[in-house]
Amino acid sequence: MVSARLPSALHGVAGLLVHLLTPLFLLIGGVEAQPGKEYRQQDQHQTEQDAEEQPASEKFADCLVLGDSITQGLYEYGVLDQANVQADRGAGVSAGDNEKLADHIARAKEMKPSVLFLSYGMNDVGAQNGDADGFIKAYRPVIRDLKKSLPDTKIYVNSILPTAQIAIDQNSVYAKIPEFNQKLKKLCEKEKVTFIDNTELVK
Repeated sequence: MVSARLPSALHGVAGLLVHLLTPLFLLIGGVEAQPGKEYRQQDQHQTEQDAEEQPASEKFADCLVLGDSITQGLYEYGVLDQANVQADRGAGVSAGDNEKLADHIARAKEMKPSVLFLSYGMNDVGAQNGDADGFIKAYRPVIRDLKKSLPDTKIYVNSILPTAQIAIDQNSVYAKIPEFNQKLKKLCEKEKVTFIDNTELVK
């Protein structure tokens, strides 16, 4: 599995961290997210005032974020308490180091959060060698397992962040990210979970 070095190729870590929290502000702040609905970067303006009025660590005390090394930034930058983030370098849904994914899922089932946020995919692009169908095949049972085990939890699925051109030049599989996201969006629609579109974040 590809090691997640890509945060250095992304733009605006602070903006990324805020955006990762946007769907949860929408929910807790009173804008109810609809299953299967897609949220985009422009929805963020509805929540900026709420974000300033209350610390994220307080607002998201009953949420859990699962993901890879990009997601680790949520507690490394002090946005959320580490107890609300289960993330590891190299984590993904594809075959490889499945112990990390298994630990993440076990943590979610143990915590039973009101809101669960999934942020996988960057490592999977490399692990699947650019095969988006393989990625969806691996992600689908993860979502279904969590839905079945956590029927009262609202589940959000984060899109894969676009990479800088330099990353694509180094490894052409990252040019497939738009295709991965298109198919991930369709999967979310079928599974009736909320898809978060991050593609505008790093443009």
